[in-house]
Amino acid sequence: MTNKIMGCCGVFEDEFTCQKIWYTHDNQLDFVRSQWRCVSPKVYTFYRTLFAIGQIGWFVFDFYWNFDFNSKRPYWFLFATNWAFMAYMWTHVALWIACVKYNCCEKYENSKEVYGYKVLWIIYSMSITNIIVTSIGYWVAILDSEVAMQDKRFHGP
Repeated sequence: MTNKIMGCCGVFEDEFTCQKIWYTHDNQLDFVRSQWRCVSPKVYTFYRTLFAIGQIGWFVFDFYWNFDFNSKRPYWFLFATNWAFMAYMWTHVALWIACVKYNCCEKYENSKEVYGYKVLWIIYSMSITNIIVTSIGYWVAILDSEVAMQDKRFHGP
């Protein structure tokens, strides 16, 4: 029991060192491979492909649905939630490109290093944080407004 606790503490101490603050990771292929070892890199790349296509499709649909064609003004760009989703979409496109590069190209399949993984890690962290903050801000603002209180979609009958 004591060894198991010390093992966990050792991992915790190793993870939160000053050296790790610079986005370093021992196994860089974790960024382009599945966390489940039973899923092959090709299947994971297929998943990333479907997810990236879904994100792009939703982005195009949302842009078209919310664009005001009468005034020809791009009001879509005024909202932080749209910018956050756009950053999230581009992040997943970048992750998809990295997966295709390192899982499908024979030149890179046996590579132990993923070039640019720190950039991927940083933009992923930023986009996820952006999505969470804007979503919380949006729901706090809308749930406290009179419009939301009168709209039965938010509070039921």
